[in-house]
Amino acid sequence: MLSFTLYEFKFKTVISCYMSGEVEDVLKEVRNRLPNLLKFMGENKFLSGETPVYHDFYFFESIQLIIHLTKGAILDEFPALKRFNENMKGLSGLKEYLEKCDDKDLDFN
Repeated sequence: MLSFTLYEFKFKTVISCYMSGEVEDVLKEVRNRLPNLLKFMGENKFLSGETPVYHDFYFFESIQLIIHLTKGAILDEFPALKRFNENMKGLSGLKEYLEKCDDKDLDFN
């Protein structure tokens, strides 16, 4: 179930970029779907617990577009999303990759 919910979240937010190209259309989809995902996460460090699984990496990649489009403001609007993003960026291996990857200076992949 979580897989489809995350797929739908990513699809609905990304498709808005191609359909209208308006940030507000993307944010409408985000604000419609993100609260339920964050409610599911609760106080967990990651979506379904204290240890990251595949779903966390998929969601992390999905939210990078939204963070980029809002210039980070979405993280202030949703503190739990900010916490999740920081937890992911702090993972051993991912942290080191993000610090030295070839495309780290690009706005979005």
